[in-house]
Amino acid sequence: MRRRFKTRRRNKQRKIIIISVCCLLLIMTVGYAAMQTNLSINAKGNILQNTIDITDNIVDSGDGLYIDTYETEGTRYVYKGANPNNFIEFNNELWRIISKEADGTYKIIRNNSIGEYSFDTSASCPVAYNNVKKEGNTTIIDNIIYLVPEKGDGCNNWSLPTTLNSYLNEEYYNTLISNAKKQIINHNFGVGAINSNNNDLLTQIENENSVLWEGNIGLISVSDYLRANTNTIECESFMLNNSNNDVCKTTNWIYNIVLSNNIPWTITPVKGSSILVFSISSIGISTSHVYNILSASQVIPVLYLSSDIKIVSGTGTEADAYQIEL
Repeated sequence: MRRRFKTRRRNKQRKIIIISVCCLLLIMTVGYAAMQTNLSINAKGNILQNTIDITDNIVDSGDGLYIDTYETEGTRYVYKGANPNNFIEFNNELWRIISKEADGTYKIIRNNSIGEYSFDTSASCPVAYNNVKKEGNTTIIDNIIYLVPEKGDGCNNWSLPTTLNSYLNEEYYNTLISNAKKQIINHNFGVGAINSNNNDLLTQIENENSVLWEGNIGLISVSDYLRANTNTIECESFMLNNSNNDVCKTTNWIYNIVLSNNIPWTITPVKGSSILVFSISSIGISTSHVYNILSASQVIPVLYLSSDIKIVSGTGTEADAYQIEL
């Protein structure tokens, strides 16, 4: 009788032990699964939080991002070459990064035109540009006297503001989606006039930056175009680019945008004129492509993205453009 009782007792203990072990294993299994799920979620979250720093991929030859050697002591970067990986999605559209500035902002240009517009159609601006000469604060064209606006040299000064300036920063700006507006930052644009026969890019940049306009949306400058070329020997300055345009247009990615958009405006006025502005043609920048402000030409917006934006994915190619965290 005692043996039977002991046997039953042992069996009962074994059952308790087996059940306890099973429960423990079950708890451990559930806990491990939960931990793995949590790790997976955290890992995905961390991946989404990772940001891409385009300056991790600096090059010194070929297409890509270069240290700018002209200003800000090596803390400004520019994309150069025939087709660097600088596409970025902005406003649900394809844009391209021109530069990363010393202040951390990104200067970008739309990948295509928004249409044809005159640079300025103000009533006080001239209606023609033949036989132009200046006397004091007036401009004389074909013996007709036009008063030159007090700000800057004339009606080709973007900061007046010109009518195109007003359109881009009011009507066009209001067409942008709300997230895009939050990503833009008010920034200085160099809008000073330059000589069309200059052979010194550094001096040209200084001339452009001698007049600054602060706003949301502008246009490309002549120096932006020149600095996008990898062929500095034949294409670095305005005059070199003008003389070697057949070669220069093959190593400048901005030319590809221009080619498909038919002579867009730059923001850069012609020095010594109150009504002429440089444009970029199918042969690139040249002395023969200066336009009367009343002429209608293509408009390709340029703006600065805040240094606070985060690029979270993409490789910069046209098919896999950089994506901004929303």
